[in-house]
Amino acid sequence: MKNAGKQLTTAKQAECYAKYQIGYGLTKIDNGRVYSETSSEAFLLRTQAAAAQKADPDDPATKAIVQRSAEMNGKSNSMLAGEAMKGLLLTAYGFGLLGERGGQAAVACFGIAGASLAAMVILFAVAGVRRRRNQASIDREIDELTDVANPVTVS
Repeated sequence: MKNAGKQLTTAKQAECYAKYQIGYGLTKIDNGRVYSETSSEAFLLRTQAAAAQKADPDDPATKAIVQRSAEMNGKSNSMLAGEAMKGLLLTAYGFGLLGERGGQAAVACFGIAGASLAAMVILFAVAGVRRRRNQASIDREIDELTDVANPVTVS
């Protein structure tokens, strides 16, 4: 009971609470029977109680079946609420896992984006160096060609 009263803040806590606290509590409501069994019996008892009340509302057997029907309805409603809460917590657990995986994917994508950015910067730098080398080479060829076409005469 060291966690009693604490909020559930992680997906794993939601899973544990749903499975081990609520799940265990549900088995204690109707001696290990599941919701579908309990709700079916509650429905049958409701219909029997309604028929008995129509037939003889003052009969002690009618009062006993009405009492039994009320007890089973209470158990059925408690189990329904428990199963609903368990389902909601397990859904939160599932979405928590999706969020964790999404976070991991985001980190991976940011890593890939960073590596791509670094590669782009390096490639632009290499392209700039090559462009300057090519331009210098072209300038030298133009100078050589103009020197041949316009020989300088010395007097």
